[in-house]
Amino acid sequence: MKRTLDDNVGELFRQAVGLEADTRLFDAKLVAMAAAVVAGCIAQFMPGAFIDNKRTLAVAVGVYFGLSFLLQLVAWFIERDYVFSSRATVRFAAWCGKLLLLDR
Repeated sequence: MKRTLDDNVGELFRQAVGLEADTRLFDAKLVAMAAAVVAGCIAQFMPGAFIDNKRTLAVAVGVYFGLSFLLQLVAWFIERDYVFSSRATVRFAAWCGKLLLLDR
């Protein structure tokens, strides 16, 4: 439900004000998630005996948990109250100026 409402608010900003979504943070999160998945796959499907690959396993598991922790911190502290993320434009600044004039 919240996701649908957030998407509708984003669509309103795109149509009414002409803002475009800023996906840089989401793209960075996708890269970090992909790296965590690769590290997890290396740890899970690593060839050879367990005893011979302790160091590789420890590094892969550490990378996976480190990236997962980083992504969780981003969700907790950066994206906590995001509804829509965009880059400001001249048209948006003019729209905000009109709102300020109406407020007087």
